[in-house]
Amino acid sequence: MVTFDQVKTAYAEEVRALIAGGVDLLLVETIFDSLNAKAALVAIREVFDEDKKELPVMISAAVWARRRKRSFLLRRRKHFGMQ
Repeated sequence: MVTFDQVKTAYAEEVRALIAGGVDLLLVETIFDSLNAKAALVAIREVFDEDKKELPVMISAAVWARRRKRSFLLRRRKHFGMQ
């Protein structure tokens, strides 16, 4: 079993590699599950804070409401939080 912190650490490594590679923005998709998305977002926030560098972040998500799938895209330029 993989822990939240292990997943978050893996995402942090990926975020740093993407930034070093010159990406313009980061996109988190919740196609897998929301806990993985949360680990990705926490990792991104921590990398931004530790490395003093920020990029735009987009979140692509699908939720079920009244038995219908609804998709949405969230975008924040500076600060974001997920609880």
